[in-house]
Amino acid sequence: MRMIIRGKKINLEGTNRVDEVRKLRQSEAINDNTDVLLLFIWVLNEELRMVTMHPECLSVDLTHGTNSQNKHLNMVAFKDGNNNVFPGAHAFQPNARQVIFSLFFREGLAALWPKAVIERNRFFVTDGDIHMCTPLTKAKDDKIWPNTTVGRCTFHLLLVGWKKHVDCRSIENLEPTLRKTYQWIESWMIPGLSECWQHCL
Repeated sequence: MRMIIRGKKINLEGTNRVDEVRKLRQSEAINDNTDVLLLFIWVLNEELRMVTMHPECLSVDLTHGTNSQNKHLNMVAFKDGNNNVFPGAHAFQPNARQVIFSLFFREGLAALWPKAVIERNRFFVTDGDIHMCTPLTKAKDDKIWPNTTVGRCTFHLLLVGWKKHVDCRSIENLEPTLRKTYQWIESWMIPGLSECWQHCL
């Protein structure tokens, strides 16, 4: 069992990943003799140069339906000193399962970037998807991301959640209600977190 990272195949034999990958193979009805692409991750030279200069604040998001094979495209974005966004990593993933995100956060990014980038990162934001957040939080707890605070995107938590779970047609004077509800939910977050992230944006 191997994972391709930065043009290298990494052997997963002897790691706790073997059982996770076997379960993935079984659920997808893939036999043991068939090679499976678990993660294809890359960064361009100029992007890597920028990542090493500005590693403090990053966000990650997964897009769906971006290619003909229906693989997910995972994008990592950073901010530079001029408040401009730049990509810091790109990855094709076969699915959005926790085992794949675990590989991405633990082995993938660690193999892609210099160790100093991960050590200097201070704030790592994901959307509210538990399949993404749980592996990142576990990687942080295991000191793979030793100085990172893991956050969740306000947009995904509040606005996407609101649209998904609230029937706005039944609320009169929607705008004041939405504003008060948004402020109320935002008050549950760590003080200053939204303002901190807005500065990172």
